[in-house]
Amino acid sequence: MLILYGIIIFWFGLIAGFLLLRWKLYRERDYSGVIHVTHDELTEKVVYSLELNEYPEKLEFKKVVVFKVDRD
Repeated sequence: MLILYGIIIFWFGLIAGFLLLRWKLYRERDYSGVIHVTHDELTEKVVYSLELNEYPEKLEFKKVVVFKVDRD
């Protein structure tokens, strides 16, 4: 009976890990990059930096480009 419980727990963990991986890949796939927004204390300015997930040349052919905003 203990072996059966171990097999059930193993398969449940395997399926849960697979589902979490697919969900993470689905969320990250929607964005073409990240815009990092930081506040520079010295000059009191807001600094925007862009981190792309793919080559910039590919953005030209997309109809919609979505960026995730990360505020520090």
